[in-house]
Amino acid sequence: MTRSSAAPWRWRALAVLVGALGLNCTDATGPGRINGRLVLMPAFESKAASQIDFDRMRVTIVHTNRAAVLDTVISIPSTVDTIDVSLRVPLASSSEDFLLYLRLVNAAGDTVLRNEPYPQQVTVSSGGGTAGTPVAVLLRATIASVVVTPPEVSFSSFGDTQRLSAVALDQNGVPLTIQPAAFVWLSSAPAIASVNPTTGLVTAVTNGSATISATASGVSGTLLVAVSQVATQLAFTTSPSTAAAGIIIAPPITVAAQDARGNAVTAFIDLVTVTIGANPGNSVLTGTTAKAAVAGVAQFADLRLDQPGTQYTLVFTTPNLPPITSVPFDVLAAPATVYWTNAAGGSWTTARRLQRNPDAHCAEPYADVEWRRNGHRQWQAPTCERHCRGGRAAHQ
Repeated sequence: MTRSSAAPWRWRALAVLVGALGLNCTDATGPGRINGRLVLMPAFESKAASQIDFDRMRVTIVHTNRAAVLDTVISIPSTVDTIDVSLRVPLASSSEDFLLYLRLVNAAGDTVLRNEPYPQQVTVSSGGGTAGTPVAVLLRATIASVVVTPPEVSFSSFGDTQRLSAVALDQNGVPLTIQPAAFVWLSSAPAIASVNPTTGLVTAVTNGSATISATASGVSGTLLVAVSQVATQLAFTTSPSTAAAGIIIAPPITVAAQDARGNAVTAFIDLVTVTIGANPGNSVLTGTTAKAAVAGVAQFADLRLDQPGTQYTLVFTTPNLPPITSVPFDVLAAPATVYWTNAAGGSWTTARRLQRNPDAHCAEPYADVEWRRNGHRQWQAPTCERHCRGGRAAHQ
């Protein structure tokens, strides 16, 4: 085995192993001795591989049935350029197949290069002559570390994705010429950030952090993924609907803070304010017009517009987010107030057949209507209400 004298701790790419693995074996079939020589001719896979430090060579030979034949470690002093290796193994016949494991090991005890394929099948024959049978051995750097890119990943919306990549490096931090066929990807917290085990595609699930790892040949690289949802917009969950002048807009108008993918941002607690946008009836907006969001939602349950008109809009604003404008909606004329008397007499606490007061202004005459209590001192007649546009009835 030859080194470069200019770099005594490194085996250069053009070096050739001139030492021989001598197999002086006893034939198991008879009393004679069978001599065989196997000459290993190593070559580095790349120039980068030839620059990796090592100080010993481990040679392991097994039968094809995996029964051990030889396992030895040979020191390679830093002061020498060439070493000769001669080893003995038992040979069961004049020609026999073995599996060769050749590893170059550094001072820390790490295997930094090994033959490829690993193991490599070799045939030892007694007819190799004094020169022996040459066997080419390709030395490939092993994976010393794995680097995952990009180095940092952060998500601001649930459902965001990022495809990661990984590179295997040798002991000198140089990418291997032949990369692993595949890395296995794993998330430490898939409920926060999940990862496809084969493609490395990471998906944000909820707020928090997770460590993503890529592993090949037992060596892993990792990165930290942070998920911190950010509100980027307001959106209606309940839009304004047709209302009557002076009557509360129902159902309550609700707006929610969302991330860029439309997910509710429950951490949002900022103040949301509503004003009139399009105002065809020169109306005044009353009620609670500023509400702090609760769990990302602001609900406006008592808004009123005092003048009828078509195509009103409302505008909702909050600091740091763009304003949103409602779809147009109409405000109808204020309903008539209809007064009723209890013709049957008795208590108002139960439903009664009531007679309409002659002074009431309902669109059509209804002499007798079945009533139901609808709040303190208020009554509702569904039949008349349809004609009176939501007119309320009150006991007088």
